[in-house]
Amino acid sequence: MKHFLAILALLSMILAGCASDRKFGFLGTSPITLNEESDLDELITLTSNYDVVLLGESSHGTQEFYEWRRLISQRLISEKGFSFIAVEGDWNSLYELNLYVKGLSDYNSAREVLDTFGRWPTWMWANKEIELLAEWLKEHNQGLPVDERVGFFGLDVYGAENSLSVVQEELGGVYPCLSRFQNDFGDYPAYLAQQGGSCEDEAINVFGKIKGNQSLREALGSKEFFYLEQNAFVVKNAEKHYRGMLSQSPDSWNKRVLHMNKSVGRLIEHADGKGIVWAHNTHVGDARATEMSLYGQVNKGQLLREAGLNVFILGFGTYKGEVVAGSSWGSPMQVMQVPEAMNESYEYLLESLGLESEIIVFNETTPQELFEARGHRAIGVVYNPLNEQGNYVGTILPYRYDAFIFFKETSALKLLN
Repeated sequence: MKHFLAILALLSMILAGCASDRKFGFLGTSPITLNEESDLDELITLTSNYDVVLLGESSHGTQEFYEWRRLISQRLISEKGFSFIAVEGDWNSLYELNLYVKGLSDYNSAREVLDTFGRWPTWMWANKEIELLAEWLKEHNQGLPVDERVGFFGLDVYGAENSLSVVQEELGGVYPCLSRFQNDFGDYPAYLAQQGGSCEDEAINVFGKIKGNQSLREALGSKEFFYLEQNAFVVKNAEKHYRGMLSQSPDSWNKRVLHMNKSVGRLIEHADGKGIVWAHNTHVGDARATEMSLYGQVNKGQLLREAGLNVFILGFGTYKGEVVAGSSWGSPMQVMQVPEAMNESYEYLLESLGLESEIIVFNETTPQELFEARGHRAIGVVYNPLNEQGNYVGTILPYRYDAFIFFKETSALKLLN
């Protein structure tokens, strides 16, 4: 890590080019203590004029990250008129939750919807914070015209099996190549390695038959057509993502990122309003200010800034605590201990400065110390606390985010009973 950080420090002037695409906030450098919801007031004011607010997390299983993202989202919706929440989750599975919060579902509660989620890692959405948010959204939407109700959508390429089923049912046909993976698209890379051929043409054909199909749009209505078209978009881009896994390159990661980024744009256009995005820090924090750029990886934060959208990026991090994760992909969920942050990391620095639970907004007076290249904690759904060095991303924090929420100690995400 030391060798890498030395390289990153030498590239700081180049990476600082991303500063031209971000807008420094007006808040002072002094951290804002975060104990109760009213402590968000200045942050909500700061983010109110942005088209997209990206809310990160340094893990997918931390209670405080979900809780404060929920509170921030509720206030942006109720006070600042944001139109939708889009998350790092499956389009098809989460669409039923979208129908529920809009009062258009046959389910009687958010918990009933969340109980149907079966794809690992189920805890990312089947948890108490999402239940609270969904019930709040449903109440908020009551009495509003259908076209003005706030939605909840998934952005990811995963769950393509369900999307394929929807598309095939609507088109009344079967796609023999893609249908081999209607139970698990994760089998596609092995098939490619063994057979040599791909399902690329079929996937493109699926989307082509739906995109711009005016007669189908008229028959279904704009909302149902958008749902169908996005399912086809997922199938097309899932094929790209999984095919990219065969190469020793960032191709697979970038194809997934490009899909999610384009999906944000599609939702902004569809909702004709401002959006809130929930995703991991590695997706929302500008990749140009991290080691990811050295490996050719991009992410939503970078792409949205480069596109010139008025975007605000808020990262989240912790010094120590607990997290919900698995020891390997598909393994049973566990509550794991998150050890104290590594020396010289950003989390170590912030804890050493005496921070407990604070909002830090970066601006022209941000101390130079925070512009030094350091490791920044990143925990996935698969986690090994014993491999701490592998759980950090080299970063220049004020260029990666517009603001950052730090917790000295965090707890495991509360799941549905």
